[in-house]
Amino acid sequence: MSSLGGQPEEQVPGYAMELEAAAYDPLAPLQRYDSGQLAHWAVRIASSAIDGAVVGWPLVVLYAATSGHSRSQAMVYARLAVLAMMVLLASREGRTGLTPGKTLLRLRLVDQFDGQPVGARRAYRRRIAHALDALSCGLGFLWPLWDSRRQTFADKIARSVVVAEGNRPQA
Repeated sequence: MSSLGGQPEEQVPGYAMELEAAAYDPLAPLQRYDSGQLAHWAVRIASSAIDGAVVGWPLVVLYAATSGHSRSQAMVYARLAVLAMMVLLASREGRTGLTPGKTLLRLRLVDQFDGQPVGARRAYRRRIAHALDALSCGLGFLWPLWDSRRQTFADKIARSVVVAEGNRPQA
């Protein structure tokens, strides 16, 4: 029997081998990072605490500096300032993979498949998706403790991972 231009069927798979099509592994991008390259949970928590302090300082300062009726008006402005800082922080994290906390602790948010920054839109979606982490009684924030890719629910939705800068993968 023959196929494809008179070649015997036994040789057809050989063409795939010559083209290295048989070596294609669609799951390879999912295993781009080993556990040594992914950020540890405790370091991620510390990074988030630093980011929270950076974003939350207007609330603390204005609350301490005002009293009475002017305090409630000051808190409205402080909340607007916090919202603006959160948008700026997510935008920076999307473009560079860095926040103040990640910079200090040498972490970076990247796409789980190509290792590049996730972009502003995905970074915003990831921030909003952190609500799922909280709504699950905090389980989403603990998920990296046993997940093979150390991802929160929000990371899974955004298809992102947090890597330790000193341990970047070989491309």
